[in-house]
Amino acid sequence: MNDKHKQAGSVADAWNIEEVGCSDPNNPIREYSKLSPWPYTDGDYVYSGGYVPHRCFMVIDLKDRTKPKPIAIVYPYDPVKSPPPPPGDPRWSEKTPIPDWDPGWNTHTHYVFYHSNILVVNQERYRYGTPYQDYYRGIKVYDVSDRHNPKFLSYFVMPGNGSGVHHFFFDGRYVYLGGEYEGFIGKILVIVDLKNPHKPVEVGKWWVPGQKNDEEAMRDWIQTPLPFAYVIWGQTPSGKWLPKKHLGLHYITVHENRAYLAYHQGGFIILDISDKSKPQFISRLDYHSPPEPPEVNPDSKHAGNSHSAKLVPGRKLIALSDEFNLCPFGWMRFVDISDEKNPQIISEFKYPENTCPGFNAAGNGPSTHIGNAWNENLLFQAWYKLGLRVIDIKDPYHPVEVGHYVGPDIGQWSGAEMGPPGGKLVSEYRKYVDTYDVVFGRDGLLYVSDAAGGGLRVLRYTGPGMNPIQDTAQDRK
Repeated sequence: MNDKHKQAGSVADAWNIEEVGCSDPNNPIREYSKLSPWPYTDGDYVYSGGYVPHRCFMVIDLKDRTKPKPIAIVYPYDPVKSPPPPPGDPRWSEKTPIPDWDPGWNTHTHYVFYHSNILVVNQERYRYGTPYQDYYRGIKVYDVSDRHNPKFLSYFVMPGNGSGVHHFFFDGRYVYLGGEYEGFIGKILVIVDLKNPHKPVEVGKWWVPGQKNDEEAMRDWIQTPLPFAYVIWGQTPSGKWLPKKHLGLHYITVHENRAYLAYHQGGFIILDISDKSKPQFISRLDYHSPPEPPEVNPDSKHAGNSHSAKLVPGRKLIALSDEFNLCPFGWMRFVDISDEKNPQIISEFKYPENTCPGFNAAGNGPSTHIGNAWNENLLFQAWYKLGLRVIDIKDPYHPVEVGHYVGPDIGQWSGAEMGPPGGKLVSEYRKYVDTYDVVFGRDGLLYVSDAAGGGLRVLRYTGPGMNPIQDTAQDRK
């Protein structure tokens, strides 16, 4: 987009952003993922999940902005009394379920959501673990009023033997889950009431018609198992051509009585959630179909996978990110929802790397992930290998970059550190730069997580467009 953009090397590549601090690079736990609360920190604290190898969640103390540090670490298993089997242990590949297997060994907690001293964390099958042994699938609820000692309160289990809960939204009372549910294909929306955080209660659910097992005749697509694959044309047994894609709720955000859903290759969906027991469909923007009809080109394909849809504060504008790790890598779209029954893509924003010239396609690559808008004109977007990107959206028809930060590429995980099944997939590509999420401090600082060893960085944006925070601490939690 401009001559200031380049890939990171041994030092940080920064434009209009300066580094204030960083978590200890010598700490054994260096991978951070989803940060909460968003968009603002909990004063001097922030909460993070973790993928691999520790797959824990953490409470991070921010009192010293130059050196944020974890003060509480909670694993899905007991690392002292019940540590996971070492890499290469036959239990990781055993196809017969083992009665004494600890489900926590095969579970990760990468996603967290804080509100009013309650922290909700996801429970999902560990992506580098075994598909044959049990794992936790749902959410766990903790009291974090004592930041140093999170207290377990309850566990909500998703019915069935699906992969568990991936993303969700917690408004302080209700948790809006995206997860696999018995009797359905792909992840659906499940609403859980935490009025009593000791006893979660399911109160409603919603799905795209056709996701229910007995609704197969209604499907206008052929379900595929993975969202990170090209959408192509396929034929049903009767010979009908349909797009082969993966539908399922990936990410949800809630504002007042509206829910904004990024639905993998089902696109962007708006729901009315005034009645939690019966969410009502408003509209769907499905932009994931092969560009040419099968009669013209049966080999036509589309690259894309809706990741997250964030409402820009004060505007009828959605910042819609795609997470796609094949060429072309995922990029940003901006959607006008002034007429919420007819949402319209009004612009796109991408980099040359999104079209893959000379870029290794292994790993997450230069794909978008999660972002947050500081105000109605300025978006901070985690862009995996391209680091943190700052986008001026004052004119949403013509978004422009006004800053970026790509951390130094100083090392990579080893196979031994990654744990089962040996780390080969990860150690080949996961280096220091894997920017995952960004939230804001009320002091104007940025807190940016790295999912592959870069830790938590504290940054300051020095470019145009920042304004004083005028809302209160609870306004957008």
